[in-house]
Amino acid sequence: MSKRDGTAFIAEEDGDAIGLVAASMAHHFVGERAVEHVGVIAGCWVDPGYRMRGTARALTSAAGQWMRGEGAAYAEASYQPANHEIREIWEALGYEASREFARKRLE
Repeated sequence: MSKRDGTAFIAEEDGDAIGLVAASMAHHFVGERAVEHVGVIAGCWVDPGYRMRGTARALTSAAGQWMRGEGAAYAEASYQPANHEIREIWEALGYEASREFARKRLE
């Protein structure tokens, strides 16, 4: 990978952190073929008192610009499928559902 594997952006107001997005780079495979570099939103949080003001949009936009600079063609964010509110937020930011994951506990 180039310059760095991940970064974070912080939104501030009057010196206080009001939002955060963490981003990283990943490589995905479909079968045996590597898919282009993908940027991953590893976490996005906005203080409840500052939501619905464009903070998440500004943070994810900054992360997207960083990802493009790292060679990403796409950005991904994950969320729990049952969390419809979060899904609506990601869709409002231009993301669309693309795949599902399965998980099991290793013992």
